[in-house]
Amino acid sequence: MKQKKHLLFNRVKSASDNKFDLLILFIYFLFTVFFFVHRSSFLDNPFTLFKLINDGELFVNANRYPAVILQLLPMAGIKLGLPLKVLMFLQSLGYFLFHATIFFLIRNWIKDRAFSWLVLLGMIIPVMHTFFWNNNELFLGLTSLCFWIACMRKGYFVTGLLTTLIIAWLHPLLLVTVLLITAGSLVTKDVKIRTLLPNITTYAISYFIKGRYFPNYYDKKKRNQLFENIIAGDIETHTIIENFLSLNYWPIFLSVAIAFIVLLKYKKWLLGLLLVGFSLCYLLLTNLAEIDAEYVFYSEGNYRVLFFVAGFLLIFSGVLDGIKRLHYLLVPLLIAGFVRIALVSNFYTERIFWYQELAKSNDRTVFSYGAQTNRKLIQSWASPFESIVLSTIAGESCTIVFTDNISELESEISTNRQMITNKGKFLTYNPANGYFILKDRSYRRGHHN
Repeated sequence: MKQKKHLLFNRVKSASDNKFDLLILFIYFLFTVFFFVHRSSFLDNPFTLFKLINDGELFVNANRYPAVILQLLPMAGIKLGLPLKVLMFLQSLGYFLFHATIFFLIRNWIKDRAFSWLVLLGMIIPVMHTFFWNNNELFLGLTSLCFWIACMRKGYFVTGLLTTLIIAWLHPLLLVTVLLITAGSLVTKDVKIRTLLPNITTYAISYFIKGRYFPNYYDKKKRNQLFENIIAGDIETHTIIENFLSLNYWPIFLSVAIAFIVLLKYKKWLLGLLLVGFSLCYLLLTNLAEIDAEYVFYSEGNYRVLFFVAGFLLIFSGVLDGIKRLHYLLVPLLIAGFVRIALVSNFYTERIFWYQELAKSNDRTVFSYGAQTNRKLIQSWASPFESIVLSTIAGESCTIVFTDNISELESEISTNRQMITNKGKFLTYNPANGYFILKDRSYRRGHHN
């Protein structure tokens, strides 16, 4: 099967001579190195790192087994007794290596430059806060989908099927993206039906097994919320569109708009209709399934799907070869992506210093908090893990708990002398190891505006 070429940069040279993508990947790697503390001390990552250190073994979060691969590097560091700061670097590096490995597999093994570029662009252009909140399995799944499609386009049947099995376990939202890929392939014949059907069937079986026998808390709660909102008719279409068109996500909706215009210009009417229809349905779906609160980083993570969908359909359409000087458009978007990451890093830098200063004089304090603190906090459940990681790399290990209902922690405050968490239920850990050495000190009450 002869593979189509989609040359995005330097159309004078052949794709094999084009090294611009490697330069972009290297710059992204430098960002990963420079901001590794920021990435590994925010919400889920310090929680994961703490559990790895305290339990001494890998763990599966929300029955998403494939994501355990990201714990291998920090766990190896733990077994070697490496310093905490090195473990944090290894944790941040693991995310980079996952995406970079798939990028190189697509680029150099499968030799599908269009999808290797989509992996790279998807790591930078639609990203701002999610560069730091990088633990969402949805991002791993989107990169894996690029590999999966590239395998099917090239005719790598067995590798494609194995990838299909894995993707079904990464994130529930990938289901709708797989449906879009199926529809796009049927319209364009970019992936042959004899290749597509076994892969889709395998995905459906794997997804059913996961949902039926290995359901998780997040999937159930999201599904219930979705059905409750549908039954209640709780739909505000104008709000959904307004949220998406926020300046926080401008590279994503700009990319979708550009893709739509290009598809219409080249008279790919069905693909243009598919892009618009999917985008509206997806925005409605994510809005109806939303639980409790809206966070910029969380919405940005959900919206990244639309960036990849726009890319999928453009590649399927085959129109990229007809677009001259495409790099004039992509280079400014890549520069904007890096600038946006650098600018938003100030928030995470200030947050790190805020935690470290607070821990110096408030070890073992359970804080009730006001609106000002809540803006820095993001989510209070992670505060014990964030505080112990950040205080340990700055000096003495300390723990701080933030809660909006301090009365629920009264008994723990009076009796616990190690560490309290409030993730879902109140748990007590005893991190008496070489990384987190806590003095024997009881908790006290406090308030922070």
